Amino acid sequence: MSSKDLVLVTGGTGSVGFTCVIHSLKAGFRVRTTVRRESAIDEIKAAVQPYLKDVEIVVVNDMTKEDAFLEALQGVKYVLHVASPLAGKTESLDEEHMITPAILGTTSILASALKVPSIKQTTVNPKLTRPYGPYENPMVAYRDFKILAFHATKEFIATHRPAYTVINLLPTFILGRHELAKSSQALASGSNALLLGNILGRTAPGPVVPMTVHVEDVARVHVEALTTTKIGPGGGDFIVHGSTVVWDDALEIVKRHFPKAVEKGILPLGGTTPSQKALVDGSKAEEVFGRMKGFEEQVVSLVGQYVELATKA
Repeated sequence: MSSKDLVLVTGGTGSVGFTCVIHSLKAGFRVRTTVRRESAIDEIKAAVQPYLKDVEIVVVNDMTKEDAFLEALQGVKYVLHVASPLAGKTESLDEEHMITPAILGTTSILASALKVPSIKQTTVNPKLTRPYGPYENPMVAYRDFKILAFHATKEFIATHRPAYTVINLLPTFILGRHELAKSSQALASGSNALLLGNILGRTAPGPVVPMTVHVEDVARVHVEALTTTKIGPGGGDFIVHGSTVVWDDALEIVKRHFPKAVEKGILPLGGTTPSQKALVDGSKAEEVFGRMKGFEEQVVSLVGQYVELATKA
């Protein structure tokens, strides 16, 4: 048996989840990751071939059930809980399909971790902003259930005082490549849809909060948080933020980096996404994890893959 420490990454087919899997493997960990459907097992195996001997994949169909993750947690030292309902991919935007899975999924894994002595640290991935509602669109619902999951985590810690360390990583809108995306349509989901909208000629219905971070930075921070000595045993909350942007600046970035795709109409441009005024302070995370990639790198990463996939279609 390998002597490498075992990390559980929930939501292994998601953009953040899969990127965390890869970063964990590159850092020398063994990885067990959860998926919701059997068909995803072969999908992940094909994408992690160089590291396959260090990867386990388990199916957790319903993360809201009590002890849903208990079996997957056995023998684990570190947990990266990044699984959540994805905006736009649930049956509806109501409490049953968005809020309940987010809160119960988080508290369920925290509670099960209390029963597994090997666990040293659990890192969760909510958001730190005030809920608004009602849910007029998927991204608003996504934002709000992440906020509620954060508050549920804080309440759990205060009530149960777990022996393991809990770290909350609070990313702003996450942008970048998703290596498991098989089509340009699949890539243009979640936060990525916010960036691609004006590039594909669409106009946003209203201003969008202009706070973004590269998916590679989000995964890097998750993995570095496992072993850094800069965070004490009490854990902490860290806003992971790369750039405060003007969304329509992406149009000029695309013109510079992808002129042929613009000329061919793959990237029609012409849309607009107004930027809402907002402030966020990610300096605490930067003090521990270093600077994050800027908006131009985020755009080039995502749009580069979009062009690749659209060209193959």
